[in-house]
Amino acid sequence: MASAFPERSRRPGSTLYRSIAIEMLVPSIFALVILAILLLTQDVLGYADYVINRGLGVGTVVWIAIYQVIPLVTQTLPFAFLVGCMMGLGRLGADRELLALEASGISSPHLIGPVMALATGITALGFALSLYGAPWSNRQLDLTLERVSREIPAAGMTAGVVQKFGKWRLEASEVSPRGDQMKAVLVWVPSIGETIFAERGELDSDPGGARVVLHNGTMVFDPRERPRVLHFEKMVTYLERTVSVVKRSETDRMKGFAMAQLADLARSEAPDSMATKARIELHRRFALPSATLVFGLLVVPLFFSRAHFSRSAGGVLGIVATLGYYGLVQLGDGLIQAGTLDIATGVWLPNALGGIVALALSLRLTSSSSFGRHSDRPATQGPKRPSVFARLSDRRAARKSKAAAPDEALVFVRPRNRALQRYVAGRFFQM
Repeated sequence: MASAFPERSRRPGSTLYRSIAIEMLVPSIFALVILAILLLTQDVLGYADYVINRGLGVGTVVWIAIYQVIPLVTQTLPFAFLVGCMMGLGRLGADRELLALEASGISSPHLIGPVMALATGITALGFALSLYGAPWSNRQLDLTLERVSREIPAAGMTAGVVQKFGKWRLEASEVSPRGDQMKAVLVWVPSIGETIFAERGELDSDPGGARVVLHNGTMVFDPRERPRVLHFEKMVTYLERTVSVVKRSETDRMKGFAMAQLADLARSEAPDSMATKARIELHRRFALPSATLVFGLLVVPLFFSRAHFSRSAGGVLGIVATLGYYGLVQLGDGLIQAGTLDIATGVWLPNALGGIVALALSLRLTSSSSFGRHSDRPATQGPKRPSVFARLSDRRAARKSKAAAPDEALVFVRPRNRALQRYVAGRFFQM
């Protein structure tokens, strides 16, 4: 007997390729914008204090935000693609468009082609951003922070934290919101190797670096060379130009290195920590964009592993997969630090495991249709399970026969307890 569905040998045409790609590209862009805004807001809020209290211009903060956008887009692009594709497939499944495609002869494994085509283009964009865009943006961010440090030396002053001005060291137990007024000040003078203790002080900018005015201070000397103690009511001293008071961590600044500079540092005789960080950053610039190809191979079989299709469920599944990938990244970093794995294996571990899972799910998907019908397998001998419609017809016939026999006791089927509440709670959880 001929099958009700056409042979599953047709492939999507160019029109269908574009339609499926657009269906997945739009939610991917939406997810990328949302993820970038969430991460950027956390960083920009940290600079809000500089605008409100430290006198940093709004325009400078805007440029800092722009310079941070490109690295954030580079980091979130593969995961936005994964979540967006899952949401797009969820919409196609909920609207029964996947069922229509299968009825027309296009099986679910053939959907991997359009997804991989889109993944290839996004991977190329990711490599361009990772190798050139993000390093340039990080360098510009460091230059901007260095300029802020020259113009507003007090921008980086924090109570109880030692600030470096060249070889000079400055610390205060209390700092005003603007950072220019200090109490209980300590200043280490490199030329004499002694520390000045002052009751209070003011800090402002100077063409050569920074100028600090100390009040009611004391300097203790070595008694073998000069007087023991020197008291003063007011002292004005000039600090050296600092590289950056408002600066990022060493790992973040390394992200601004060009590829050649990063490779030289990885091969140099630098301290082990610096060389290790350079090699990790070098591998990660290639591993992160490559994750988009792994996700492209994983999207379709992962989506069809669910029994129910919806956009919200697809998005949730994409977020779960993203968290799983980040967990593998943390696992790889931990194994690298413990010396269990070498740097290359630890960095590429999430991509390798993700690729293995994607291949296993893809092989499983080739034997099933979109809605779980194993139509390619030969029919097995034995009793065949009746269809849903046959079972419903049998139940209707049984109810009619019981209604026609008044002497038989009626059987009441008790509804499931709190079925409506569970359904609403499940939908709420998906959203």
